Amino acid sequence: MGKKLLTIYLMVGLLSLGQLWAQETTLKGRVLDTDGIPIPWVNILVKGTTNGVNTNDDGQFEIQLALGDTLQFSSIGFADKEVVVNHTNDLTITLKSSEEQLDEIIVVGYGTQIKSKVTSAVTAVEGEVLQNRPVASIQEALVGTAPGLNINQNNGAPGSAPNINIRGLSTIGNSSGVLVLIDGIEGSLADLNPDMVAEISVLKDASAAAIYGARGANGVILVTTKKGGKSQKMRVDFTADLGIQAPTTIPELVSGLEFMEMKNRALEYEGSLPEYSEATLALMRSGGFANTDWAKELYGQSSVRTNYALNISGGDKKTTYYLGLGALDQGGIVRGSDEFKRYNIRLKLDSQITDWLRVGTNTAWANRDRDNVLINTGRALRAAPFFPITQADGTYVVGLGGDSSNPIMRSESGSFNREDRDVMETQLYAELQLAKGLSFEQRFSAKKTLTNGAIWENAVDYITLDVGDDGYTDEIPIMANPTDRKYSKRSEKNLRLTTQSFLRYNWKNDNHFIKTLAGFQTEENKNEAFRVGRIGYLNNSIQDIDLGSDPDPAIGDGKGSTSSAAEWSIVSLFGRVNYDYKNKYFLEASFRYDGTSRFASGKKWGFFPSVSVGWNLKNEAFLQNASGVDLLKLRASVGQLGDAFKVGNYATYQTVDVNPGYVWPDGPSQGFATGRAANKDITWETATVTNLGFDASFWRGKLSLQAEYFTNKRTDILGTPDVPTEFGLQAPPQNVRDVKSWGWEFSVSHKNDIGELGYEIMVNLSDQRNELTDLGSSKPDIGNEILDQGHPVNAYYGYRTDGLITSQEDLDAYLANNTLNGPFAPYIGGVKLKDISGPEGQPDGIIDPLHDREVFDDNQNHYRLGTRLALDYKGVFFSAMIDGVLDRQVVFRGAQFEIPFSGGVGTPFAFQREAFDPAAPNAHAALPILKPELVRYDFSDYWLRDASYIRMRNISIGYDFSKKVMSRISFLQGLRLYASAENPFMIWTNYFAKDYGWDPQLPPGEVAYPLARTISMGLNVTF
Repeated sequence: MGKKLLTIYLMVGLLSLGQLWAQETTLKGRVLDTDGIPIPWVNILVKGTTNGVNTNDDGQFEIQLALGDTLQFSSIGFADKEVVVNHTNDLTITLKSSEEQLDEIIVVGYGTQIKSKVTSAVTAVEGEVLQNRPVASIQEALVGTAPGLNINQNNGAPGSAPNINIRGLSTIGNSSGVLVLIDGIEGSLADLNPDMVAEISVLKDASAAAIYGARGANGVILVTTKKGGKSQKMRVDFTADLGIQAPTTIPELVSGLEFMEMKNRALEYEGSLPEYSEATLALMRSGGFANTDWAKELYGQSSVRTNYALNISGGDKKTTYYLGLGALDQGGIVRGSDEFKRYNIRLKLDSQITDWLRVGTNTAWANRDRDNVLINTGRALRAAPFFPITQADGTYVVGLGGDSSNPIMRSESGSFNREDRDVMETQLYAELQLAKGLSFEQRFSAKKTLTNGAIWENAVDYITLDVGDDGYTDEIPIMANPTDRKYSKRSEKNLRLTTQSFLRYNWKNDNHFIKTLAGFQTEENKNEAFRVGRIGYLNNSIQDIDLGSDPDPAIGDGKGSTSSAAEWSIVSLFGRVNYDYKNKYFLEASFRYDGTSRFASGKKWGFFPSVSVGWNLKNEAFLQNASGVDLLKLRASVGQLGDAFKVGNYATYQTVDVNPGYVWPDGPSQGFATGRAANKDITWETATVTNLGFDASFWRGKLSLQAEYFTNKRTDILGTPDVPTEFGLQAPPQNVRDVKSWGWEFSVSHKNDIGELGYEIMVNLSDQRNELTDLGSSKPDIGNEILDQGHPVNAYYGYRTDGLITSQEDLDAYLANNTLNGPFAPYIGGVKLKDISGPEGQPDGIIDPLHDREVFDDNQNHYRLGTRLALDYKGVFFSAMIDGVLDRQVVFRGAQFEIPFSGGVGTPFAFQREAFDPAAPNAHAALPILKPELVRYDFSDYWLRDASYIRMRNISIGYDFSKKVMSRISFLQGLRLYASAENPFMIWTNYFAKDYGWDPQLPPGEVAYPLARTISMGLNVTF
């Protein structure tokens, strides 16, 4: 009997336990990748049922199930995973990326999106592409990484930032520039340390950027910084990099002897006596004079560059943290004090306070400290080579009786141009889960920028010298003049307050997925600045404004001080809807409604909508069995963007200027006068952008293709109309001009593993063109460039040529057939202009600017190329980055090029050896005959030169120690050693001056700051 009762009790207990086990419960959790980053839109299904949910934007989910059920996790880009649920505690799931799954999550405006579902023109650049590179700025690291992202580096000075635009020139005048958002708040790429970046997204078309409305007309760059992961043990990453910098190339100058001989020949061609006698030339040959290479003396030094980064991240089940520290110290390659330093701190905290409340903060500080040599680099190399830098006693020398220059005296004089910039930013946010799929988020940020600068122009003692038959002559000591010493200080502070409110709702069933966003944003910006300067300092000991004797007349119209203050604000409403049907058909619609303080009443608000569609052919029945096809998607979009930031803060207001004085019988009296007429009808410049795209992936991601074709029609561009002089004031700007631009982009990548060798190759190519379609009521702006309807914006404009005039007979024949009515008189060794038209549309024997000039080409770079190669074999890795421009025309002109002896000041560059020589006449010589005096040249196609190039941007090689090796050291998780070279060499260029030390990437004319070649070694350690 007892055994029977025991059996009954056991059966009842088991049945009760089974019922308890089978009862449904609510399970909450989060899905992360292997780096601890949340994965949105993971499909979670109770195995064997139709019960399923998706994770939200933060990777969180909530599902009803019974203990003992199996959850199936799947997401494109990650390997599937199954988990048996035997408890009700919060669940944290980590999904590993899979080579069989090709998609990735990319950042888009105010959210994220699965790449295969994106219907806009968006390019994502992973943070690891930017790291382990000896570069000072993210812009430099981004060169060549994304088609349509155009980065032009025309100055190598420490702390200088390359120019950046998206899809080329599409407007007239200065645009408001690319909008850069760092973790959702506007910022500068120059303030960031590349080691703190997790990902960068480039939004290129209207459907991607329209949600930013008035701020997105010129493209948007979204930067996502690193963060910690839930249930992640503390991870410490340390990077140290040490590099040596030197110029990529230095312009070559002629020697002292060549200078003298060239000057004598130039005078001889003019029928004048030589300046340097045979005795002086003989003394130069025998070493009686110095032979200073000013280019190498000024730009020939090397410097050290160091970069350190420390990233600490981790988290528990509810809270994540991230701390990033960075320090960069970059020396210059100009002789003298020349340095740039940057320090970064970023702290991020995120905490799930309750099931329905998540809060966080993101605080960052960046300091940029720049100390530049105060020299005019454009005119720095005009010193005659046969003078020394100093005399034996150290006194500086200025040649040609003081008419020459001494750039080393300037760079070593103690003069400086210093700037210290601090940026402090804090973001606070809270997110509420209101219901299933429905959330509300509130963000607030404050960003304060404080910039202080000082310029000290010192004066030093020197002597002037000249040269003669017996050596140096006319030695005259020049004592430093106190009035030549100048000191100025400047300060600027900027405060920006931003509030953002987001309401998000997601809904999904078996066939449909809808994702919505509604938002409200306010921005308020205040700016104050001043500058004050004095002259007349008795010595170089102390720089202080009070010690100067007089105001600097170059500042504030002679007052020695100037100040400014401005503020603006903008209020925005925006929204977006994404619809996905069976992962096959996609639709996205967005809008932004902006109101700005820059416009007058009735014009303040602008509405900017967009719509895009996509079709994934891979998921159609006719392609579902095509095993080699992973993705085959067509995209199309159209939308509008606005640009209000080209307009000044007070452009719609009539201004008044302080009048220096009305004359009354008892003397002048200060007053006010109208400065500018107002136009209260100024409104938004609008860009209507269309984009057609194609995405494809084959063989499990081994081959990927992307192509884009786009158009951009800008309307209501500001222009200043012509008004009669009787109007009496400057005409106010009006929205009267239109420009259209168009272009294409193409990228292809291939990756594979062959045994233990992994490799990846990426190539991208892009081009863009533009045309001015409406000039409004303005007259064409004609000079060496033209602004006129039917032509590219600022296209080159001038005469056509037929080589150079080679002899007197050639000159006589030319003048017999042509009358020059406007151009400068022709001469032997000069450019031969062509008669191409006349009043009747045919050549008429008269060369004049009205009928014989035409458009050559636009002034933009075409066919931009970017290539990346990466190899990995048993821990050894290698990468190479290549970028280039395959069609680049530059105007090869500049005072030192054309008139190296003008006024007795200047030194010919070595390429001027190729100037026209009457002793060996060549109609196609690289340059006209050298002249000893100032020569006026008519602009013509003769001065356009091919400066196309392909450059090896970076080469890196290193070794990544295996986890097996690291397991022997308990406190180390990873160790990577590497060496890297930035700008190591030029692969190819057609630039004719390349053999004489000229970089085709730098602007011609006069010498700018050379680009730097950096060789570095570094290590990454993970604890």
